[in-house]
Amino acid sequence: MAPLPHVPTASDFAGLLCFPNEILIQLLSDLPTRALLPVAAVCHHFRDLALGILRARLLKATALKEQSLMLECYHPSAQYTSAPIYFESQNQFYTGYSRFRPTKRERSIRDRYRPHPAGLGLAQGESNRLDSASTVSQEVALDSYELFSQLCTATHLVRDSRPPGVFRSVINVSRGVQVVRVWRDWLAERAVTSSSSVGHILWLDSKQKIGLRVQVKEPSAGPAIINQGEDPAVTYTLEIEELLVRNTYLLLAVEESLSRQDLSHRTFVVNPFT
Repeated sequence: MAPLPHVPTASDFAGLLCFPNEILIQLLSDLPTRALLPVAAVCHHFRDLALGILRARLLKATALKEQSLMLECYHPSAQYTSAPIYFESQNQFYTGYSRFRPTKRERSIRDRYRPHPAGLGLAQGESNRLDSASTVSQEVALDSYELFSQLCTATHLVRDSRPPGVFRSVINVSRGVQVVRVWRDWLAERAVTSSSSVGHILWLDSKQKIGLRVQVKEPSAGPAIINQGEDPAVTYTLEIEELLVRNTYLLLAVEESLSRQDLSHRTFVVNPFT
Protein backbone atom coordinates (compact mmCIF):
# COMPACT_ATOMS: atom_id res chain seq x y z
CA MET A 1 0.00 0.00 0.00
CA ALA A 2 1.48 3.32 -1.10
CA PRO A 3 2.13 5.83 1.68
CA LEU A 4 -0.15 8.82 1.90
CA PRO A 5 1.28 12.15 0.65
CA HIS A 6 2.72 14.32 3.37
CA VAL A 7 0.60 17.34 4.28
CA PRO A 8 2.61 20.30 5.62
CA THR A 9 1.88 21.17 9.25
CA ALA A 10 3.06 23.85 11.64
CA SER A 11 5.76 21.54 13.02
CA ASP A 12 7.42 21.39 9.59
CA PHE A 13 7.92 25.15 9.72
CA ALA A 14 8.81 25.46 13.40
CA GLY A 15 12.41 26.37 12.58
CA LEU A 16 11.32 29.07 10.15
CA LEU A 17 9.26 30.80 12.81
CA CYS A 18 12.50 31.85 14.50
CA PHE A 19 13.40 34.09 11.54
CA PRO A 20 12.37 37.75 11.50
CA ASN A 21 9.33 38.68 9.45
CA GLU A 22 11.49 40.57 6.94
CA ILE A 23 13.37 37.39 6.02
CA LEU A 24 10.21 35.29 5.89
CA ILE A 25 8.53 37.82 3.62
CA GLN A 26 11.56 37.80 1.34
CA LEU A 27 11.46 34.00 1.15
CA LEU A 28 7.73 33.74 0.60
CA SER A 29 7.71 36.52 -2.00
CA ASP A 30 9.63 34.29 -4.38
CA LEU A 31 6.78 31.77 -4.44
CA PRO A 32 4.13 32.05 -7.15
CA THR A 33 0.55 32.57 -6.03
CA ARG A 34 -0.45 28.96 -6.63
CA ALA A 35 2.35 27.77 -4.29
CA LEU A 36 1.79 30.54 -1.76
CA LEU A 37 -1.87 29.74 -1.12
CA PRO A 38 -1.20 26.40 0.72
CA VAL A 39 1.38 28.12 2.91
CA ALA A 40 -1.34 30.44 4.24
CA ALA A 41 -3.08 27.42 5.79
CA VAL A 42 -0.05 26.32 7.88
CA CYS A 43 -0.53 28.63 10.88
CA HIS A 44 -1.81 32.08 11.82
CA HIS A 45 1.64 33.64 11.51
CA PHE A 46 2.24 32.34 8.00
CA ARG A 47 -1.31 33.25 7.08
CA ASP A 48 -0.76 36.91 8.01
CA LEU A 49 2.49 37.03 6.04
CA ALA A 50 1.01 35.32 2.99
CA LEU A 51 -2.08 37.55 2.98
CA GLY A 52 0.12 40.64 3.11
CA ILE A 53 2.09 39.43 0.08
CA LEU A 54 -1.09 38.50 -1.80
CA ARG A 55 -2.63 41.89 -1.09
CA ALA A 56 0.47 43.69 -2.38
CA ARG A 57 0.35 41.58 -5.54
CA LEU A 58 -3.34 42.31 -5.92
CA LEU A 59 -2.82 46.06 -5.69
CA LYS A 60 -0.06 45.84 -8.26
CA ALA A 61 -2.16 43.64 -10.56
CA THR A 62 -5.17 45.97 -10.53
CA ALA A 63 -2.90 48.94 -11.29
CA LEU A 64 -1.74 47.52 -14.63
CA LYS A 65 -3.07 49.95 -17.23
CA GLU A 66 -2.51 47.77 -20.30
CA GLN A 67 -4.70 44.97 -18.91
CA SER A 68 -8.45 44.97 -18.48
CA LEU A 69 -11.30 42.56 -17.90
CA MET A 70 -13.62 41.69 -20.76
CA LEU A 71 -16.97 40.03 -20.10
CA GLU A 72 -18.91 38.20 -22.76
CA CYS A 73 -22.57 38.03 -21.74
CA TYR A 74 -25.19 36.92 -24.23
CA HIS A 75 -28.24 34.76 -24.77
CA PRO A 76 -27.33 31.41 -26.41
CA SER A 77 -29.02 32.54 -29.62
CA ALA A 78 -26.89 35.71 -29.74
CA GLN A 79 -23.37 34.36 -29.51
CA TYR A 80 -22.19 36.09 -32.68
CA THR A 81 -24.14 39.34 -32.36
CA SER A 82 -23.56 40.58 -28.80
CA ALA A 83 -20.61 42.85 -28.08
CA PRO A 84 -18.43 42.27 -24.98
CA ILE A 85 -18.34 44.58 -21.97
CA TYR A 86 -15.06 45.99 -20.63
CA PHE A 87 -14.32 46.72 -16.98
CA GLU A 88 -11.70 48.75 -15.15
CA SER A 89 -10.47 48.31 -11.60
CA GLN A 90 -11.84 50.41 -8.76
CA ASN A 91 -8.90 49.45 -6.48
CA GLN A 92 -11.49 48.31 -3.97
CA PHE A 93 -11.92 44.90 -2.38
CA TYR A 94 -15.08 43.30 -1.08
CA THR A 95 -14.74 40.30 1.28
CA GLY A 96 -12.22 38.44 -0.87
CA TYR A 97 -13.29 39.91 -4.21
CA SER A 98 -11.86 42.60 -6.46
CA ARG A 99 -14.36 45.12 -7.79
CA PHE A 100 -14.44 46.40 -11.37
CA ARG A 101 -16.78 48.94 -12.89
CA PRO A 102 -17.97 48.88 -16.51
CA THR A 103 -16.35 51.42 -18.80
CA LYS A 104 -18.04 53.52 -21.42
CA ARG A 105 -17.87 51.86 -24.82
CA GLU A 106 -19.22 52.39 -28.28
CA ARG A 107 -22.08 50.29 -29.52
CA SER A 108 -21.07 47.29 -31.62
CA ILE A 109 -21.66 47.44 -35.37
CA ARG A 110 -23.28 44.02 -35.05
CA ASP A 111 -26.01 45.25 -32.72
CA ARG A 112 -29.27 45.38 -34.60
CA TYR A 113 -32.65 46.57 -33.40
CA ARG A 114 -35.27 43.83 -33.30
CA PRO A 115 -38.33 44.50 -31.11
CA HIS A 116 -39.30 41.76 -28.67
CA PRO A 117 -43.00 40.91 -28.14
CA ALA A 118 -42.63 41.86 -24.46
CA GLY A 119 -41.89 45.48 -25.23
CA LEU A 120 -39.70 47.97 -27.05
CA GLY A 121 -36.37 46.64 -25.81
CA LEU A 122 -33.70 44.98 -27.90
CA ALA A 123 -34.06 41.33 -28.71
CA GLN A 124 -32.04 38.65 -26.92
CA GLY A 125 -29.20 38.93 -29.40
CA GLU A 126 -28.72 42.67 -29.03
CA SER A 127 -28.97 43.08 -25.28
CA ASN A 128 -25.57 44.58 -24.34
CA ARG A 129 -25.95 48.29 -24.75
CA LEU A 130 -24.97 51.68 -23.34
CA ASP A 131 -27.89 54.03 -22.79
CA SER A 132 -27.88 57.80 -22.66
CA ALA A 133 -27.06 57.76 -18.94
CA SER A 134 -23.82 55.84 -19.60
CA THR A 135 -25.18 52.77 -17.85
CA VAL A 136 -24.20 49.40 -19.24
CA SER A 137 -27.21 47.12 -19.18
CA GLN A 138 -28.26 43.62 -20.16
CA GLU A 139 -31.82 42.89 -21.19
CA VAL A 140 -33.44 39.57 -20.31
CA ALA A 141 -36.58 38.70 -22.26
CA LEU A 142 -39.03 36.01 -21.18
CA ASP A 143 -41.88 34.68 -23.28
CA SER A 144 -45.15 33.77 -21.62
CA TYR A 145 -44.28 30.07 -21.42
CA GLU A 146 -40.73 30.53 -20.04
CA LEU A 147 -39.88 30.25 -16.35
CA PHE A 148 -36.27 31.32 -16.88
CA SER A 149 -33.88 32.69 -19.43
CA GLN A 150 -30.25 31.72 -19.97
CA LEU A 151 -27.13 33.83 -20.23
CA CYS A 152 -23.78 32.54 -21.45
CA THR A 153 -20.88 34.33 -19.80
CA ALA A 154 -17.10 34.22 -20.10
CA THR A 155 -14.64 36.51 -18.31
CA HIS A 156 -11.26 37.22 -19.90
CA LEU A 157 -8.18 39.15 -18.83
CA VAL A 158 -6.96 40.86 -22.00
CA ARG A 159 -3.81 42.82 -22.70
CA ASP A 160 -4.47 45.64 -25.14
CA SER A 161 -2.32 46.62 -28.05
CA ARG A 162 -2.46 49.03 -30.96
CA PRO A 163 -4.57 49.35 -33.04
CA PRO A 164 -7.61 49.13 -30.71
CA GLY A 165 -9.37 45.77 -30.72
CA VAL A 166 -6.15 43.77 -31.09
CA PHE A 167 -5.12 41.84 -27.97
CA ARG A 168 -1.62 40.63 -27.19
CA SER A 169 -2.96 38.00 -24.82
CA VAL A 170 -6.32 36.65 -23.67
CA ILE A 171 -6.58 34.67 -20.41
CA ASN A 172 -9.90 33.04 -19.58
CA VAL A 173 -10.54 33.80 -15.89
CA SER A 174 -13.82 31.87 -15.69
CA ARG A 175 -12.20 28.71 -17.11
CA GLY A 176 -14.64 28.35 -20.00
CA VAL A 177 -18.13 29.54 -20.82
CA GLN A 178 -20.59 29.48 -17.92
CA VAL A 179 -24.34 29.15 -18.51
CA VAL A 180 -26.49 30.98 -15.96
CA ARG A 181 -30.21 30.53 -15.51
CA VAL A 182 -32.02 33.77 -14.66
CA TRP A 183 -35.38 32.81 -13.19
CA ARG A 184 -38.57 34.81 -13.66
CA ASP A 185 -39.31 34.74 -9.91
CA TRP A 186 -35.79 35.98 -9.08
CA LEU A 187 -36.18 38.89 -11.48
CA ALA A 188 -39.64 39.78 -10.17
CA GLU A 189 -38.47 39.79 -6.53
CA ARG A 190 -35.37 41.87 -7.27
CA ALA A 191 -37.29 44.33 -9.40
CA VAL A 192 -39.55 45.12 -6.44
CA THR A 193 -36.58 45.88 -4.18
CA SER A 194 -34.36 47.48 -6.82
CA SER A 195 -34.96 50.93 -5.35
CA SER A 196 -32.22 50.24 -2.78
CA SER A 197 -28.82 51.83 -3.35
CA VAL A 198 -26.99 48.47 -3.24
CA GLY A 199 -27.54 46.19 -6.21
CA HIS A 200 -28.11 42.45 -6.16
CA ILE A 201 -25.36 39.96 -7.01
CA LEU A 202 -25.97 37.59 -9.91
CA TRP A 203 -23.36 34.85 -9.58
CA LEU A 204 -22.00 33.64 -12.91
CA ASP A 205 -20.76 30.25 -11.70
CA SER A 206 -21.61 27.65 -9.07
CA LYS A 207 -18.45 28.36 -7.02
CA GLN A 208 -19.31 32.07 -6.73
CA LYS A 209 -15.91 33.18 -7.98
CA ILE A 210 -17.32 35.71 -10.47
CA GLY A 211 -20.50 37.75 -10.07
CA LEU A 212 -22.30 40.82 -11.36
CA ARG A 213 -23.84 43.42 -9.09
CA VAL A 214 -26.95 44.58 -10.91
CA GLN A 215 -30.05 46.68 -10.46
CA VAL A 216 -33.16 44.97 -11.84
CA LYS A 217 -35.49 47.44 -13.50
CA GLU A 218 -39.22 46.99 -13.88
CA PRO A 219 -40.23 44.93 -16.93
CA SER A 220 -41.56 46.47 -20.11
CA ALA A 221 -45.26 46.07 -20.72
CA GLY A 222 -46.20 42.91 -22.60
CA PRO A 223 -49.31 42.09 -24.60
CA ALA A 224 -52.55 43.27 -23.02
CA ILE A 225 -54.38 40.00 -23.77
CA ILE A 226 -53.05 36.71 -22.41
CA ASN A 227 -54.60 33.33 -21.75
CA GLN A 228 -55.81 32.46 -18.28
CA GLY A 229 -53.06 30.96 -16.12
CA GLU A 230 -50.24 32.25 -18.36
CA ASP A 231 -47.51 34.63 -17.30
CA PRO A 232 -47.10 37.68 -19.51
CA ALA A 233 -44.13 38.07 -21.80
CA VAL A 234 -41.76 40.49 -20.10
CA THR A 235 -38.37 42.11 -20.65
CA TYR A 236 -36.29 43.01 -17.59
CA THR A 237 -33.31 45.34 -17.72
CA LEU A 238 -30.24 44.48 -15.64
CA GLU A 239 -28.18 47.61 -15.05
CA ILE A 240 -24.63 46.42 -14.41
CA GLU A 241 -22.95 48.30 -11.56
CA GLU A 242 -19.78 46.28 -11.09
CA LEU A 243 -18.05 42.96 -11.68
CA LEU A 244 -16.79 40.93 -8.72
CA VAL A 245 -13.86 38.53 -9.23
CA ARG A 246 -12.40 36.39 -6.47
CA ASN A 247 -8.90 37.62 -5.68
CA THR A 248 -7.13 34.28 -6.04
CA TYR A 249 -8.50 33.65 -9.54
CA LEU A 250 -7.60 37.18 -10.58
CA LEU A 251 -4.02 36.82 -9.34
CA LEU A 252 -3.58 33.48 -11.10
CA ALA A 253 -4.83 35.00 -14.35
CA VAL A 254 -2.49 38.00 -14.05
CA GLU A 255 0.53 35.80 -13.39
CA GLU A 256 -0.37 33.60 -16.36
CA SER A 257 -0.68 36.68 -18.55
CA LEU A 258 2.69 38.04 -17.41
CA SER A 259 4.35 34.66 -17.95
CA ARG A 260 3.18 34.74 -21.56
CA GLN A 261 4.38 38.30 -22.10
CA ASP A 262 7.77 37.35 -23.49
CA LEU A 263 6.35 34.49 -25.56
CA SER A 264 3.43 36.35 -27.15
CA HIS A 265 5.17 39.34 -28.72
CA ARG A 266 4.21 38.03 -32.15
CA THR A 267 0.79 36.68 -31.23
CA PHE A 268 -2.30 38.83 -31.60
CA VAL A 269 -6.01 38.20 -31.09
CA VAL A 270 -8.42 40.39 -33.02
CA ASN A 271 -11.68 41.53 -31.41
CA PRO A 272 -14.37 41.16 -34.14
CA PHE A 273 -16.67 43.71 -32.47
CA THR A 274 -14.37 46.71 -32.97
